[in-house]
Amino acid sequence: MLTFKGTPSNTYGVVTILPFFVRAEKAVTYTHIEGSDITLREAGGLIGYELNFEMVLYDNVNLDDCILWLSGEGQLILDEDSNKFVYVYLDTAIQFERFSRGIKRKVVKVSGQVLNPFRYELDETDTIITVSPTMFTNVGTYFSNPKLTIEGSGEIEVSINGRSFQYDFLTDTEVTIDTTQKDSYLGAVLKNRQMTGDFPTLDIGSNSISWSGTITQITLTPNTRYL
Repeated sequence: MLTFKGTPSNTYGVVTILPFFVRAEKAVTYTHIEGSDITLREAGGLIGYELNFEMVLYDNVNLDDCILWLSGEGQLILDEDSNKFVYVYLDTAIQFERFSRGIKRKVVKVSGQVLNPFRYELDETDTIITVSPTMFTNVGTYFSNPKLTIEGSGEIEVSINGRSFQYDFLTDTEVTIDTTQKDSYLGAVLKNRQMTGDFPTLDIGSNSISWSGTITQITLTPNTRYL
């Protein structure tokens, strides 16, 4: 069974061919240096992949409801890995076929695209940090792009594994540093001009988090990623 957009597949039928999550391919360029025995390797980002599955629908299924379910973007969860999900886009045509001659049940074949090739944790909990320095463990299998909501005042500097950024609260007392969006903000107001340095990342395993200046707490959303 699988779950897409919060709806389990057994609402509409039985999955006969399950999709499989794929360890994404890395974009790599090889350049041979003419006249030498050296070939250079330049690694880029990860490449998305196609995800396919097949279902036999129940006799009483409303096809319009099923088509609406199997469209657009959503989280897809497999029973075999039920605490994680991938983002899937179901944008291609959906093909329905008769299960067999004279039987009303239909087979539906679905093809989707996983553009963001990482698996993420369902219901990931935030970590409240009030002591500097603190060790935080990234349990994923790839570095993550965290979100930090920082409460404090004045000019601060936050360091993760020796990589630092600076922020000036001015008259504010809170800011969110969102590494995925590459933005700092308070509510709907961008605060990028008050930040200098690089957006933080969490390495696989142990991460040392420290700061200088007045910070009362950091709420860390790790955005743990798995290949």
